[in-house]
Amino acid sequence: MPSGNLTAQQLPTALPATQNRALGRVLSATGCALLLAAAAFCAGGCATPGEPTPRQPILPVAVTDLAAHQQGDAVILTFTLPTSSTEHEPLGQLPAVEIYRGMLAPDETAHKTPTRLIYTIPRRL
Repeated sequence: MPSGNLTAQQLPTALPATQNRALGRVLSATGCALLLAAAAFCAGGCATPGEPTPRQPILPVAVTDLAAHQQGDAVILTFTLPTSSTEHEPLGQLPAVEIYRGMLAPDETAHKTPTRLIYTIPRRL
């Protein structure tokens, strides 16, 4: 009477040689198919059309209404902070402003004048 447990005498000892060779061919074909599928997957990449490029910084447009007025020994600067970028998109927050000072000789062009940073207005006042 058969039971749920198999004994050593009930297990087949070996597959016939023809079945063993056929099983080897099936496993070999399956292995090759899996290897080719893995190679195709890896070669496909992530479908990007080229090398990744770094993000470009968001640059505010230049100040256009700068005015300077002397008051005693000080110079008062007035201007409007930009609200859009050079790409014509709105800025998420007001930009920080760096103020540089340079002395310009009468015969000197502005692009050759050495300057130094004298004050930074932070993003949030």
